[in-house]
Amino acid sequence: MISNKFSSKSFIRLLSTFCLVCLSACEKPPTITEPKSEFLSYDTIKAWDITTYAAWGANPQKFYDSLGKEIDLLTFAKNAGVNTLRVRILTGKPVYPHATVEQLLDLAKQAKQQQLALWLDFHYSDVWADPGNQSAPARWLNLPLEALTDTLKEYTLTVVQQFTQQGTEPSIVQIGNEITPGMLWPKGKFSGKIEEASVVAKLFNAGAQGAKIAAPNTQIMLHVAGSATTIAWIADFYQKANFEFDVWGFSYYGFWHGCETHNFIKTCKSICGTSKKPFIIAETAHPFTLSWLDQCHNAIGNANQLCTDFSADPKKQLDWLAHVWSTAKQTIYFRGMAYWEPAFVTKKEFSCDSQLNGGGSSWENMCLFDFNHHALPAAYFNWK
Repeated sequence: MISNKFSSKSFIRLLSTFCLVCLSACEKPPTITEPKSEFLSYDTIKAWDITTYAAWGANPQKFYDSLGKEIDLLTFAKNAGVNTLRVRILTGKPVYPHATVEQLLDLAKQAKQQQLALWLDFHYSDVWADPGNQSAPARWLNLPLEALTDTLKEYTLTVVQQFTQQGTEPSIVQIGNEITPGMLWPKGKFSGKIEEASVVAKLFNAGAQGAKIAAPNTQIMLHVAGSATTIAWIADFYQKANFEFDVWGFSYYGFWHGCETHNFIKTCKSICGTSKKPFIIAETAHPFTLSWLDQCHNAIGNANQLCTDFSADPKKQLDWLAHVWSTAKQTIYFRGMAYWEPAFVTKKEFSCDSQLNGGGSSWENMCLFDFNHHALPAAYFNWK
């Protein structure tokens, strides 16, 4: 028989220890809250589309300021007043000048570090999507309309979700690129019939719904291109077809869409007044020269393609941006502008079909960096 004898002090000490252990065991662990992801968005969009820069991957071209000092492109853009990066997303397995989703996710992380918002431009095609081509991805071609609609929604949701989950929720998601003639041909082809517009709206709205599920804060853009007459015509059809979106996107290149900027912006204002939605000049650009560097034909290479008073030189390139910006700012519906591919630079030995180190550029004379990759005056455009 073992005898347990304690002094009163020992007993009190033991009891105190026992109570502390019990309290510790019963105490709830502290609640650990994850920091909220900062959603970056700006009231006035000041954007560059630099998809080709992302497509270079781990070995991008080098860029320099106007004095020849090497720069980090995103830091330079931020310091120059840019607040948003626009990037295009193609289906399939895109190669240069298009970037993969993985490359764009990496760019989005870099953009976030610079406090640059993100604008996703879905092409919904394996190749360029624009007024001349809106071919559906090869693997979607034979899907019935209902299945195509569901696939579009799920695809958009999945891609946008990847950006949201890494803390880079897009401020704008563009459902289709320059979809004046519809999207996802042949089922979504539009040629001027209201029943065709209704099919396009069904596809568009499916993509918009997928984007909103993945990124509830994002603004949905409806992007069209054409002359003032064309965008007025298409806007009438698309509004009757009940597209679900937040902001219009209009491409405006004087050499393609008309040199009467005031008339073009007046038409934008009229469209927005009817729809009660703002607009962004989703794309614009102007050449700093008509010369070329590589072995790839340039999209704009002749003087007869230019607007009067806007020749192809560095000063007029800057003047063009100032002209479009100041004209658009005269309407209360204006919400920003994007320069298309300011960094689509090249090298002398590259050709259009060369995939080595990226390939050639059909836009080299439209960049905001010269043939030596030095910043031009328009790269310092004052977004005021």
